[in-house]
Amino acid sequence: MNVFWRRLRALPPVPTDEPSAKVRVAGVLTELALLVSGEPELAEGCTAAMFGTDPDVSQLRIEIGMEVRRRIDEAAGPGNPFAGLLELAYFGAMVQAGLGYSTYGRVADRLAEAVELIMR
Repeated sequence: MNVFWRRLRALPPVPTDEPSAKVRVAGVLTELALLVSGEPELAEGCTAAMFGTDPDVSQLRIEIGMEVRRRIDEAAGPGNPFAGLLELAYFGAMVQAGLGYSTYGRVADRLAEAVELIMR
C-alpha cells in the first residue's frame, strides 16, 4: 500500500491547460485506474490492504482517499456537483478490478464512459 501511496503522490499535477472539465476528469480517472494495472501482485496487495482492518494502514487509506478526492475535485473544477459521484464511480471501479471482476484497463474505459454520462 505504501508503494501505491508513493505512486499516487508522484503523479504529475492535474493538467489545467485543458478547458474541458470532462476531458480533465476522464484523464485523471484513467490515470488513477491504471496506476497498478501492470502489476497484479501489487494490485492484489493494495486491494487486500484497502479492505483490511489493520490499524497501521488505516491512516494511509484515509490519505489515499483524500488525494483521490482532491485530484477529481481539481479536474472537475470548483464546486462541481458531479465530483462526489465520480469519486464513488472510481472506487467502485477499483473494487471490481481489485476483486478480478474486470481488468484495470477495462474499468479505465468504463470510467471515461461514466464521465460522459454523468457530466453531460
